[in-house]
Amino acid sequence: MKLKKLIMMLALAIVLTACANQNSGDETEAPATETTEAPATEETTQPETTEKEPAATTVEAPEFEGTAIELRRGYAAPHGEQAFSSIGVVLEGDKILDASIDEYQFGDPNEMDAVPNSDKDFGQGYADGVVLYSKLDNDDDYSARMTEAGKATRSLSDNYEAIEDFVKNKTIGEVKATVEASEAGKPVDAVSGATLVDTVGYLEAIIDTAENGFISQGAYDPNNSESVELERELSAPHGTRSFADIFVAEQGDTIVAASIDEFQFMEGEPVPNSDKKFGEGFADAKTPLISKLQNDAAYSTVMKNSGNATKTLGEGYKAIEHFVVGKTEEEIMEVVNASTPGETVDAVSSSTLVDTSNYLKSIAEVD
Repeated sequence: MKLKKLIMMLALAIVLTACANQNSGDETEAPATETTEAPATEETTQPETTEKEPAATTVEAPEFEGTAIELRRGYAAPHGEQAFSSIGVVLEGDKILDASIDEYQFGDPNEMDAVPNSDKDFGQGYADGVVLYSKLDNDDDYSARMTEAGKATRSLSDNYEAIEDFVKNKTIGEVKATVEASEAGKPVDAVSGATLVDTVGYLEAIIDTAENGFISQGAYDPNNSESVELERELSAPHGTRSFADIFVAEQGDTIVAASIDEFQFMEGEPVPNSDKKFGEGFADAKTPLISKLQNDAAYSTVMKNSGNATKTLGEGYKAIEHFVVGKTEEEIMEVVNASTPGETVDAVSSSTLVDTSNYLKSIAEVD
């Protein structure tokens, strides 16, 4: 009943917005602080639609060449109430090959570079005087605030990197053991170079993502001397009412796994901390910031009802993610350049999303 009610509300929001255009200061909480020195609605006019030819209702992972890996994605609140994290973890079995951390927060538009589409329809979801920003994309400014507020000696990105480096080539169990031996709210001696007082929180977010995150399949060559590197990028592959958070795992020049999600202001299950300080950045609490992947069932039902979609959004994402495994950026761009914008891509047979070429381009541009 809860899902049915949510679907009805989403559909109503689309109809209303199609008929008419849609219509808090910076953080008061200290930025991520260091240790002893620190005071311690989707295209509401139309969701993704499909081409005329129907496709299968499921997307099974092909048999990739190489050793199977998973790229997992998760969201958490490792640091306070004013932000939420986007975490990526690459796994071979229970061994972590790489991880990536970023956080999103609302801030002053005159001081922070906003996420894509903030100057378009997506920005209508903001409360007055704020924009949503990526801490990584604003590392210099955010780290300067850390220094002012807590006499930080390392940038936020350096701290993220220290945590990411610590978990590399460790099992999930080994990371858990470190957390269990540490005290929340204090730095972790074992994580050399990380001086954030919430280091334990970030490690816990990585563990939770590794165990429970959304899964994208891939494969790599364990005999290759080059390690797997996880990169991320923000883009706007589908219209003006959302932005994409994309992970790409590469081994040398070859993509070994990819993960797509998009964020949008609309009714649904919101991102972490939406019921706390972070939620003060919403123009309307009834249309919070949501992950489309996390709301796949309800969102895909609206796609079907309003656009005759034959597959879920999550299935469309997976088809694209599977297609890029084993390819280089150049090979993907060859497919993009041979495609017609706004139409499905024949080479990606299981994806019926009309913006498939844009998603492919976004993956190829991750650096």
